[in-house]
Amino acid sequence: MVLTGRGLAPQRRQANAKAKTRALRMTLQEAKSIARHLGLTLRQVRSGAYRVNFRDGNETTAYYTNDLEDAVNTAVEMARKRIVSPAEARPSLWTIIMLKTLIIATVLLPRLTIAQQSQQLPQPRQPGQWCPVGWMASGNNCVPGSDKAPAAIPKNGWCPVGWRESGSYCIR
Repeated sequence: MVLTGRGLAPQRRQANAKAKTRALRMTLQEAKSIARHLGLTLRQVRSGAYRVNFRDGNETTAYYTNDLEDAVNTAVEMARKRIVSPAEARPSLWTIIMLKTLIIATVLLPRLTIAQQSQQLPQPRQPGQWCPVGWMASGNNCVPGSDKAPAAIPKNGWCPVGWRESGSYCIR
């Protein structure tokens, strides 16, 4: 007996649907790999159910289900919502030292800069040399003409980056 026409089409459709369902199903090994990547464990227990848990988890954090897809989805949610324990959140000694250094630098450096700007030290002046802009001669030294005088240092070849030349001095 040969089926032709309409009689064969439903059987083919049903076979195609079964093949697609088999292709879409995830294997236990694939599911375990996903869970392991997320930092969780997934295993099939003797009853046939699937157990999802954190690697360091106990029975209070374990999740049991009969559906493999549900187990993978739960693993993803557990990884997303994982709360870091206080022991894991504790910073290392190096981190603490670096944070202290950064705090000190951000608090003290601006104060030191302000103190340095407000207390410009007299700069030595060679006979015949001019003082930098904003400074005035006082004996053998150049002294700030006001509290708004730019910072000045004697020029030794080139001026440092961010400084500009003013006579035989570098000013900022």
